[in-house]
Amino acid sequence: SVFFKRENDTKDRLKLLTNVFPDSYIRGTSLTDDENVGVFVVQSDINPGIYYLFDFETKKALPIGKRWSSIDYTNLAYMEPIRFPAADGTIIHGYLTKSKKGNSADSPTIVHPHGGPEVQDLWGFDPFVQLLASEGFNVLQVNFRGSPGYGVEFSKYIRGNWDGVLNDIFDGMRYLDNEGIIDISRTCIYGGSYGGYAATQAPIMEPDLFKCAASDVGVYSLPGLYTKGDIQSSRGGKAQLDVRLGSDKQRHIEMSPYFNAEKLTVPFFIIHGKNDIRAPFEDAEKFSKKLDSLGINHKKLFVGKEGHGYFNEDIRYGNNIALLEFFNEHLN
Repeated sequence: SVFFKRENDTKDRLKLLTNVFPDSYIRGTSLTDDENVGVFVVQSDINPGIYYLFDFETKKALPIGKRWSSIDYTNLAYMEPIRFPAADGTIIHGYLTKSKKGNSADSPTIVHPHGGPEVQDLWGFDPFVQLLASEGFNVLQVNFRGSPGYGVEFSKYIRGNWDGVLNDIFDGMRYLDNEGIIDISRTCIYGGSYGGYAATQAPIMEPDLFKCAASDVGVYSLPGLYTKGDIQSSRGGKAQLDVRLGSDKQRHIEMSPYFNAEKLTVPFFIIHGKNDIRAPFEDAEKFSKKLDSLGINHKKLFVGKEGHGYFNEDIRYGNNIALLEFFNEHLN
């Protein structure tokens, strides 16, 4: 409030830029010494980023470059904010990006839980979401309880309740289906890190909601986080795990996909970097072998020389193609 009430040249410049570029994120990169000309990057859900040279005296903007020069900026999908009541009445927020290849109710949907889990999905350009939308999929992102930005109690709800918060996602799917916005009978779920955990545990809890599931660098054994990986090895790491997972060891087992593997009945795709020390690769490999021992067919892609995420562009491209093939096989 102090920023907006007091006389402030920076505030005035920001107000001017906001009027020129509505519904956008605006970030300054540089100003001339007299502060009359600046370079700014402008972004939105359908704008991956354009750099402008802006003259504050003439109020003219000159585009000077794109952040993603290989992308067609005119054919991107809007990321629409949504809100709905959970079963207990709590209001949950999120985003729905609709397919670019037809009506959302006639298109398949990928439910895409975020990682963290103590982060939130934010409005803006997301290259993976846009990839899915361009290929004919809706993308549903839910800021389930545990996501920050909605109050302390909301964010604490996930502690010792990693599986329970997934009900917020299920409620969102049912809400959008009841509203005629998506077809709940044509959905798959995919996520990375905690999102990978969610994409594995969700169909264990609600197998009838999903046609398939794909987990990328996911967590499969919560007890395993106490003995492997970089979290437990850091100073205060095990105490941090107790805060995030709760101290009830039995609940750790109950919440773990590994100890509920026999309930995973939907087509499943596991992707993991062999050098991952955040969500230990050893546990991903163990989970895959357990599925084999249970006679549960699944697709797997274990990536050498990569860890908790993929830096090699060719590997990212190959993973995305494999995911699209998997989703099309089970949804189209």
